[in-house]
Amino acid sequence: MREGRPCYSVTIRAEKGILKRLNVDENRIHFINREKTGLVVTKIQFETPDQASQEILSLGSDAEVIHPVALREKICKNARQLFRLYQEK
Repeated sequence: MREGRPCYSVTIRAEKGILKRLNVDENRIHFINREKTGLVVTKIQFETPDQASQEILSLGSDAEVIHPVALREKICKNARQLFRLYQEK
């Protein structure tokens, strides 16, 4: 990781292969452990909270934010808004 770059740490649970879809340098992805289900818990260093939100939302239901709670809540709020949008159509 280059010095001076902003860093917003996010911990997610996902299938390992899904992480390739993220637009993040590989050296900013750190595996924590593999669960019995086969999913991996991973810490990812994004540059900003907005980048984290956009990248994780792009994974849809294939990734779950564990930490930080504020990002998890933001993702939930966005998912509810999307559901309402498509439910009305």
